[in-house]
Amino acid sequence: MLLQRLRDEAHRFAIGFSRSNRNKALRKNILDELPGFGPTTRKKLLKLAGSIDTLSDIPRDQLKSILSARQLVTLEEHGLI
Repeated sequence: MLLQRLRDEAHRFAIGFSRSNRNKALRKNILDELPGFGPTTRKKLLKLAGSIDTLSDIPRDQLKSILSARQLVTLEEHGLI
């Protein structure tokens, strides 16, 4: 019985750790990794585009109103626009 409890506790811990890592990975997006994009800029971009996938459909003039020239270059370098 003691060995079963130890096994069950280790399994419970492993499942919790796995779920935690999976949830962190799901909440992460490409804009978090790009230099020069803070939380406010990310929120503005996602509000305008709706998602990362539709970012390339936004006209460049609208992007210029939100982003600096350097941020536009960074998005182009990473193939997002």
